[in-house]
Amino acid sequence: MIPSLSPAAPLRQAAAVLLLAASVSSARLVAQAPVRPERPAPATWQVGTYLGVARSSPGNGALGTMPNRDHLLLGLQAGTTILRVGAVQVNYVAQLLPLLVVHDRTAAAYDSLVKELAVAPLPRRAWAVGIAPFGLELATPASRRVSAYLSSAGGALIFSRAYPDVTGRRTNFTLEAGGGIRLRTRASQWAQLGYKYHHLSNAGTAFANPGLDANLFYAGYQWTARLPR
Repeated sequence: MIPSLSPAAPLRQAAAVLLLAASVSSARLVAQAPVRPERPAPATWQVGTYLGVARSSPGNGALGTMPNRDHLLLGLQAGTTILRVGAVQVNYVAQLLPLLVVHDRTAAAYDSLVKELAVAPLPRRAWAVGIAPFGLELATPASRRVSAYLSSAGGALIFSRAYPDVTGRRTNFTLEAGGGIRLRTRASQWAQLGYKYHHLSNAGTAFANPGLDANLFYAGYQWTARLPR
């Protein structure tokens, strides 16, 4: 005896086949869809500006030997935390130096000599621009009312003429080390006071390597910004 099929059986079989085909097609589309990489979350940076001054560079400095030079320095900086060790933050800091003016306090003393020798008088001032992209800080948390830090940095300057004298080069390299404090004025803003021992020289890339040091005191203001890492 041949069993009879229900009229709905072929419809059910067709629906099952269509459902299976749709599932396979969807799986293939998902597998072929390009995977978009996630954008890294922006980091919190402390950005700001500062103004520094130094009087009468030491002639027997730690590295430099050029005395009696005054410095005026305008700097822009940005720093972000890269490591935390307990209550201490390790910050990466980069600086842009749009203006450095160095004034020779003793150049006028040679005016009579150069006039007698019929040579050009020594320029009293030199201008430079530069960067210091290699900076690190050890700092207490900036969330405190008063925070402290120690810092060091390295970079380069391009002067308007060979500097610090005619035996040098227009391009000089810099090293600095110091520290300071930040005073939180608002939730994400700080006043900054600091000191750094600043050195510049051509690192032996010219006929002579006359170095120049400065005891630089500076004040600035910083605020928080969300920037890419």
